[in-house]
Amino acid sequence: DPQLQQSVAQRRSLVHASVDECDFVSPTIYDRDDERNYPTPAAAEHSTHNARLRNERVVEMSKAMIAASPRTDRPVTPFVNLWFAPGGSGGHFRLIPLDQVRSKQIQPAIAGGADSLIIWTAAGYYARLTTNADQAGNVEQQQVRAAFAQDILGSTPSSWQSEGLRQQLLADWATRVAQVQDIVSEERSASPGQP
Repeated sequence: DPQLQQSVAQRRSLVHASVDECDFVSPTIYDRDDERNYPTPAAAEHSTHNARLRNERVVEMSKAMIAASPRTDRPVTPFVNLWFAPGGSGGHFRLIPLDQVRSKQIQPAIAGGADSLIIWTAAGYYARLTTNADQAGNVEQQQVRAAFAQDILGSTPSSWQSEGLRQQLLADWATRVAQVQDIVSEERSASPGQP
């Protein structure tokens, strides 16, 4: 279809023009599906394989866009997400287990040639949202509280409105980020020849 080909060519041209103006490219890699929710190990392995391929391709495509541009000196620095993205079996705002962060995001990003990684948390925002006064009808606040109660706190606190609770959540997040940084270091050490 000539019209479709023309539309694709126009979009590709816009993307390349945008990349040409960037100092770096930061694609978001993510995970939607929790391996623990699959009925068999084979189904979980299939999900992991697909996520790894998708995330590696995102980084490779970003590298290819830069290589095809006049300025090839810009890094590709993907965002690694510590929450499950909506639309899958993981449950929105649920923490991704560290082994899945490693296998589905960090390893594929390194294999795809990422120059570095950004660990996206939004910890301050979510700590404030969680510990602010109850906001009737705020679905995001309810979802985040449910996820934090299960994944971070282990139970629902008697009161969400506590500066001490906010500080605890931020400290727990700092620990989680440090764990992910350790995983990144381990994976970079295990991948000689990769940036």
